[in-house]
Amino acid sequence: MNQACNLGDKSCKPCDGGVPPLSADETKQLLAQLDTSRLQHIVAAHLSGKNNRPELVVAALCGALGCDADWVAVATQQEGLDWREFCYSFR
Repeated sequence: MNQACNLGDKSCKPCDGGVPPLSADETKQLLAQLDTSRLQHIVAAHLSGKNNRPELVVAALCGALGCDADWVAVATQQEGLDWREFCYSFR
């Protein structure tokens, strides 16, 4: 059965305090484990308005993933994110 829901009425458990956020070190360790060899886009999203300024998040992602800042896009609640183009290759 397919039921429509209004996402605006939903709450975010981590934002409500149900799950503690990862520390900067935990996040860096997690990101370092990713295979980024086929990564085409990096998008930072769902940033908290209190603690995660976009420029700090971009710098942290670049440091953890070893990429340049122009590889990282930030999606905001006000502006969202422009469309991205993906290149596929089936192996």
